[in-house]
This record gives sequence, structure tokens and C-alpha cells, in this order.
Amino acid sequence: MNDHYLTQIYQTHRAHVSDKWSLYLDIYEEILRPLRERVRNVLEIGVQNGGSLELWAQYFEQAQTIVGCDIDPACADIEFSDPRITVAVGDASVSSTRNQVLGIAENLDFIIDDGSHKSGDIIRTLVNFFPHLREGGIYLIEDLHCSYWQSHQGGLHTRLSAMNFLKYLADVINREHWSRDDDITQYLRPLCDFYGIEVSTEFVATLHAVEFRNSIALLRKRPAAANRLGARVVVGETAKVEPAVLGKALTCSAPSANTTVAKNPALTSTRAAVGEMKAAIKAGDSSLQAPSPLFAQLLAMLAEIQGFLEEQPIGAKEWAIVQELLAERALAHPAVTRALQHEKSEGISLASERTALLGKLDAARLQAEQLEHATNRLQRQIDQLEQANRTQEVELQSCSRRISALHNQINSLINSRSWRYTRFLRQLSNRFKKGDNNR
Repeated sequence: MNDHYLTQIYQTHRAHVSDKWSLYLDIYEEILRPLRERVRNVLEIGVQNGGSLELWAQYFEQAQTIVGCDIDPACADIEFSDPRITVAVGDASVSSTRNQVLGIAENLDFIIDDGSHKSGDIIRTLVNFFPHLREGGIYLIEDLHCSYWQSHQGGLHTRLSAMNFLKYLADVINREHWSRDDDITQYLRPLCDFYGIEVSTEFVATLHAVEFRNSIALLRKRPAAANRLGARVVVGETAKVEPAVLGKALTCSAPSANTTVAKNPALTSTRAAVGEMKAAIKAGDSSLQAPSPLFAQLLAMLAEIQGFLEEQPIGAKEWAIVQELLAERALAHPAVTRALQHEKSEGISLASERTALLGKLDAARLQAEQLEHATNRLQRQIDQLEQANRTQEVELQSCSRRISALHNQINSLINSRSWRYTRFLRQLSNRFKKGDNNR
């Protein structure tokens, strides 16, 4: 099998335009080669000019359906020679578009997110489509360098970025070693609340791997049973360094639980205090018309603090520091409450202004679209008139040339000797014709 087949067909492609970074082609060659003959349904989010859909159709020769999804209606007008290619128009992060795509191809083997590259869209789209990826399938996210840009809802230390969400998922894969009994989906709660999504237990259970390359993240899906660490397998007969393992030879045992976390009674009140703060922030945030980034960040910070308190041994000295911080929190609580109330009122005011501005923006956009359509219609009429004028000019020039040629022929005939010599005979013939007419 050709190890560089995708690169070759990409370099020789001449139909619709495709735009990829060179490293992506190397990554695709690496991860897709083992799947190439097994892939039946492909979804690419972000169609643009449609070139990559043609390339996937050529690469996955056994594929039955290649679906492109784009929010731009113009993508639906792209014509493809391969009947397996279909374009669905809509926002890939919402359920209605998901249902439209699944109506075309129900079980997806390979999904590529090359859409808006904004963190919110990346996260919502992943949660929207990963459950519909076939077991053994691959979900790939392109251009994750945008996750470090503020213009795309990102930043190196931004807790709400798509890259940070994927890092959280990497921890979720290792959840059986956390020594915690809380709901795994609650670990993702701050980001889920901010983006208005729900990560199902099936999503968590079937997530097999999260891999990173430069600007690319790769998620693999496997059955839930294939994602656990499994039993401990010990084989062999000689153990000179650690003979204790001989007792486990040819047997299996589960990995021992992590018991290094100190059980400090004071942790109970600490958890309660942190939980109280989280509940207060959520209560302040629930009445806002739109999620507050400040509240979401506070919730994320409190979740990290709570996890740290549960996982780290705390001695008397450390506990004294915690108590001091809690005392400071009690003194600062009225100020925090006032700040939250101010944030709430400001949020409501800003939400109202935002709604009004969005209404004006939609009206202006509609007028602009109407003007653009009218301008395009007039331009087409002008083009048609100009074409008609050019056609008439060509016809007039052709007629003029024919008339000139006839004049030249007549003059040549009149000036010829035979014309002069036969003049008497023509006159005689005309007289006979007149005589016949008089009879």
C-alpha cells in the first residue's frame, strides 16, 4: 500500500480548491492508513470551496457517503461529480443540523471539525456529534492554534478555551485513578454550564484516547470495557529484585487503590464551605439572561480548590492557613455579595442592550442583503443589455461589409466591357417585354 497516497492525490488535485497545512497531510497519512478500507461514512464540518470533500471521496474508495456541513448556504450550490458527496447546510453545534446530517449518514466512521475554530463551536460540536461516531472511529479537530487566540474565545491561560476542555477530557480518561466517587460529568460542570451543554456518561465511558499534535486534536472511540485499565497480569518464574510478586505469578489482580490522601476531619467543613460558595455563585448566576464569564471562571477556580483539598494531605499548619482564609472569606462575604448583585444588574442591562443592538444589526443586515440582491439584479440586466449591444454591433458591421461588397460587384459589372457591349441587346429586350405587356 502506498504510504503517501493522500499526499499524492492532494498534490495532483485540480477540481474544487482545498486548503490544508502540510503537517496535516502527514498526520492524516499516519492515522487514517489503517482505517482507509474500513471507513464507510465521513463527515467534514466546514466545506468552504468543497475541495477536501472530493479528496476524501478519492482517498476513501470504499466509502458510501461523504457529508460536508457548513453554515454558509452557498456551499449547497457546489456541484460534485462524485454522487457520494452531499452537503448539509446548518450550524453543526445544534441538534437540528445534527439530525439533518444523521439523516444522510447515520453511523459516522471519521469526523473532521474544520469549522469556525471558535472554542464554543468546537466544544458544542464535539458534544453534539461524538456520541454518533462509530466505535473504532476517529474524531479530529483541525486548527486548534486558534484556541490560543482571544478572537476565537481562547488564550494560553483561558479556562474556557477548547484546548482546556480537551485537557479536561484527558484527565477523564484516567478517572479510575482519581480516588474520588463524585460524578465524572460534574468535573466538567463549569465548562458545561458556561457553554450550555451536557456531557453524557456514554460520552465519558466510550472516550478511549485524546491525542495532540501541532494544531490538531484526535479523539478515539472504543467500547466502554476497552477503556478501563483492566486486570493486573503477572507472568514469569524468576524475581530476584522483587520476589513478592511471585505470589501473583500467573494470576490477575486489579490495581491497588490510591490511599495516599490524608483523612483530615477538618476537610468536611472545608468541602462544605467551598460548596456553599459555589452554590451562592450559581444562585447569583441563574437569574442572568446569559451566562456570565466571571461566574463561570469563579466556579472553575472553586472546583480546582475543592479537588486540591480532597486530594492533598493537609497537616495542622496547612489547616490553620485554610481556616485563616475562610475567616477572610467570611469578612469579605458582604463585599462579594454586593459585587455579585452589581454584576447581576450590569448583566441584565447589558443583555437588554445586546438584544436591542442585535435587532438593529439584523435589520441592517437584511437591508444590506436586499440592496445587494437589487444591485446584482441590475448588474445582470446591464450585462445583458451590453451583450445585446455588442451582438447588434457585430451584425451591423457584417451587413455593412456585405453591402460594400455588393457595391463593388455592381461597379465592377457596370465598368466591364461585356456590360457595355450588350447594352443594345438589353434595351431591345426591354422593348419587346413592354410590347408583350401592352398586348
